[in-house]
Amino acid sequence: MDRRRALGVGLLVFSLVSFAVALRDTLRDFATPSPSGGAPASSGRHLAIYLLYGNAKCPTCDDIMRLTEETLREDFAAPRERGEIVFSSANVEEAGNEWYVSTFEIFSTSVVLALYDQGRLVTWKNPQEVWDLAADPAAFKAFLRREIQSMLSFSPQGPENPGAAASEDHPS
Repeated sequence: MDRRRALGVGLLVFSLVSFAVALRDTLRDFATPSPSGGAPASSGRHLAIYLLYGNAKCPTCDDIMRLTEETLREDFAAPRERGEIVFSSANVEEAGNEWYVSTFEIFSTSVVLALYDQGRLVTWKNPQEVWDLAADPAAFKAFLRREIQSMLSFSPQGPENPGAAASEDHPS
């Protein structure tokens, strides 16, 4: 009888530990920063700039990352301080970051520009030109500045935003 009791207690402890681990993992998922770069859903209009990468990075990937960060620091410090631009980076191969891959259809290191209004994704763009321009820092920075300014001045073409559906850079 003592053996059965010990086995029962052991199974009960195992079940409680398993439940605690599952609960911890679930709560950690809820605590993960939102895909809008950690900006609260109730915030107004802002541009999230995501620097997305995987485990394997090449020298061009490193250039894209460095030049993006430099452009934001040099040319967009004030809008970042006001919360108009939010910057974040994420390794899309880490658990919890699958959202970036499915939403922005990325397959390599990417600089994604995502415009949010009241926590809702309005439009986004993943400019592949950054790959061609990474070897020319001045051209890269000028291009990225234009892309950011374009996104900041974006205005939907009506309540359904028909321009977004027509472009390959926007989700359907």
